[in-house]
Amino acid sequence: MRKTYISAFIGLLVGIGLIFVWLQFVDFSEVTSLFSTVTWKYVIYSGIFYLLAYFIRSLRWNLLLRIRHKVSIVSTYMYCLAGNLINYLIPIRAGEVAKPFLLKKREGIAVTESFPSVIIDKFFDTIGIFVVLVLIPFLSIELSKALVILLVILIALFALGLLTLVLLSLKPNEMTKFLYKVMFFIPSKFKDKVMASLGRFVEGMTVLADNKLSIIPLILLTLVGVLCDAVYFYLIFLAFGINIGFTMVLFGYTLINLSYALPQTPAQIGTNEWMMSLIFYAGFGILDMNVAAAIMAFAHIYTAIILITSGSIALGYTGNGLLEIFKRRR
Repeated sequence: MRKTYISAFIGLLVGIGLIFVWLQFVDFSEVTSLFSTVTWKYVIYSGIFYLLAYFIRSLRWNLLLRIRHKVSIVSTYMYCLAGNLINYLIPIRAGEVAKPFLLKKREGIAVTESFPSVIIDKFFDTIGIFVVLVLIPFLSIELSKALVILLVILIALFALGLLTLVLLSLKPNEMTKFLYKVMFFIPSKFKDKVMASLGRFVEGMTVLADNKLSIIPLILLTLVGVLCDAVYFYLIFLAFGINIGFTMVLFGYTLINLSYALPQTPAQIGTNEWMMSLIFYAGFGILDMNVAAAIMAFAHIYTAIILITSGSIALGYTGNGLLEIFKRRR
C-alpha cells in the first residue's frame, strides 16, 4: 500500500511538471475563453456516449465471464465503472486488479478464476490498433515522425500481448512449466501455493481456446466500443463549433485511448494534454495549438467528473470504498 501511495505521488509530480511545460506552449487566457463558446447540448450527448462505450466493454467482459460463471450485466457494468475510477486515480492498472476482488466479494468467484478474463478483456482493447491502421489510407494527412513512433510502439505491444495470449491459451502446460522455472527464487515452502495459483490462472487463460466462437462477438463489441468513444470525442469537437470529420476524430481518439497502455500519470494529468497536442496539432497539423488545448482540457475535466461520479456510485453498489480497495492490495 505504501508503494502505491509513493508511486501515485511521484506520478502526480510528473503530471504537474508536464502540465507546467505544456502551458508554456499555449495562451491560457485564450484557452479558457474558448470554454465560453461551448454548446452544452453536444456536451450532454457526448457524456451519454462516453458511458455507453464503457457499457459496451462491460458486455464484452460479461461475455467472457459467462463462459464459466453467471454474473449479471448490471453488476459487471458496476465493477467496470469502479475499476475505471481506480485506474484513473492510480495509473498502474490497479483497477484491473481490483475487479477480481469485487467479484470475489459479491459473486464468490475466486480471484485466480476471474483475473484471466480481465486480462483477455483488456487485450481486446488493443484491437483498436487495426482501426487506426485501416484508416490511414483514407486520411489525407502526412503522419509526423512522432506519430509513426507511437504507432510502432502500440503495434509492438499488441503483438506481444497476442503472442502471450496465444501461448497461454494453446500451450498451458508448457507455460506452467516455464513459469515454474521463472519462479526458482521463491522459497520452497511458498512455491507449491504460488504455483497452484499460477496453475489456476493459466487454466483460466484457456477460456478462448475452449470457446472459439466467442471471439467474433468479442471483436464486434470492441469495434462498437471504439465507435462510441469516437462519437463522444466528435461531439466534444462539435461543442466547440469544430468539425474536422468523424474519420479524423476516430483515428486520433483511438490513438489516444491506445496510448493508455503506456505509463500514465494519476488522472492522466499532463499525459492527455500532450497526447492531444502530439496527435491533433503536431501529428495532423489541422488544429491551432490553443484550440487543441481547449478541447482536451475541457474533455479532461468533463470526463473526470463523469468517472468520479459514476465510479463512486459503482463502488457504493459493490459495498466498497477506495481505501478498502487499496488496503486489499497490500
